[in-house]
Amino acid sequence: MRISRPLAINIALGTVVVAALVAGVIVLHPFGSATASSGPDANTVQLTSTVQKGVVSSTITAIGSLSPGNEVTSSFAVSGTLTSVAVSVGSTVSVGQTLATIDATPLQNAQTAAAIRLAGAEQQVTDARAAVTAASKVTATTATAPATGSAPASAAPSSSAPASSAPASSAPVSSSPASSSPASSSLASSSTPAQAAAAKASAVASASSQLGAAQAQVVTAQSAYDAATAALSSATLTAPIAGVVVAVNGSVGATTQAGSRAEAVTPSGTASSGATSGFVTVADTSTLTMTANIAEADIAKVTVGQDATVLFPALGTETAPAKVTAIAPIATTSNSVVTYATTVALTSVPTGLRLGETARVSITTQTSTSAVLYVPNAAITTANGVSTVKVVGSDGTTTEKTVALGIAGDVGTVITSGLSAGEKVVIGSVSTAPSTTNGGIGTGRTRFGGGFGGTGGFGGGGFGGGAGGRFGGAGGGTGGSAGGGTGARPPGGNN
Repeated sequence: MRISRPLAINIALGTVVVAALVAGVIVLHPFGSATASSGPDANTVQLTSTVQKGVVSSTITAIGSLSPGNEVTSSFAVSGTLTSVAVSVGSTVSVGQTLATIDATPLQNAQTAAAIRLAGAEQQVTDARAAVTAASKVTATTATAPATGSAPASAAPSSSAPASSAPASSAPVSSSPASSSPASSSLASSSTPAQAAAAKASAVASASSQLGAAQAQVVTAQSAYDAATAALSSATLTAPIAGVVVAVNGSVGATTQAGSRAEAVTPSGTASSGATSGFVTVADTSTLTMTANIAEADIAKVTVGQDATVLFPALGTETAPAKVTAIAPIATTSNSVVTYATTVALTSVPTGLRLGETARVSITTQTSTSAVLYVPNAAITTANGVSTVKVVGSDGTTTEKTVALGIAGDVGTVITSGLSAGEKVVIGSVSTAPSTTNGGIGTGRTRFGGGFGGTGGFGGGGFGGGAGGRFGGAGGGTGGSAGGGTGARPPGGNN
């Protein structure tokens, strides 16, 4: 039988490849070292740790963003045209610092007019008070005059009216001077003392009523003047708190309405549709807070006043201490996940932080008061309410001990009794027994699969690397073929 040259070359190359693979298997895993031990635990390696002593804490972690501890929006109390804007977004301001001004001319004019009205009202009060005094004096004097007008001259001195230039003895009550008040004329013509008394009361009441009306006008005018003065002072807007300006709504020449919302000027100078209502917003950055959403499964462990630590990913490993200050009483639900907004306040503010920056908070829900014994959580087995730990003795033997547990923390669980510091405990095991899966020889997850021999020489065989690809050899003889699948094992396997 004549074999073509290409086929002969392929057979030769296949033989070389298979021989190289077989040699690799023999070098890496000699057949003698793959024999399993007859002992049940001879091929198991125990993973151990030691009983340690330290502070154990349990924490809950969540993500949020930084916010100012206090943020105040200030607006003009009156409308007007902006004449100056002294700050921009990012400016640092102090309490009382001028932020912006509006045209004060209309406000000044209004105050002047109010002052004139107030002065007029006050003059009316003065005049009315004088009228009451005059009416009281005139009527009191005239009421004592005889009704018949035939009083002797000796009584005349008591009936003279103020501002009268005639002697009292030459003028009876019925002929009082023209300069006397209407009340005196009325009373002078009275024929009886009762009529004189009634006229007196009427005159005093009328003058008093006019005085009361004048005084009410003063109150109204004073209120208007005070309002005009306050409006004039409102032409200058000042910072309500110290901090950083985070929003400015308006520019010079624009008309601002009292307390109205306008487009905010961002640091880039563009308008922001999400601006805060008001003209200028100042944030107090001396204190910072963050709000994180805590899952309902953990919120029961969180209380106001608990300690927390805040990490800032943008600053690397920079952290800051904090405390829980508020927990929302009502939950929010998003994508079927129920959470509660929890606010923490930083007790120390690192430099370089920015508002809105991402922060990760770890809230300490439990902590040991001092250094205590603890072991990794994996070392503890609990069944029927009894917790046990496997302890490795100095001779290598393993003993199971019952332990009492304390706080289950992040680094481990507190052991309140049953163990001593430094003892070695088992936290798991790893099997080193040879694996025979797919006819392979190997340890753990690494296996070499594929057998030797097959119909027609090195045929159908393959070299496998566990779950990895397998390389088949070129088949020889009538049954030979290029194999790429799982290699066939020879009778008896290759254990």
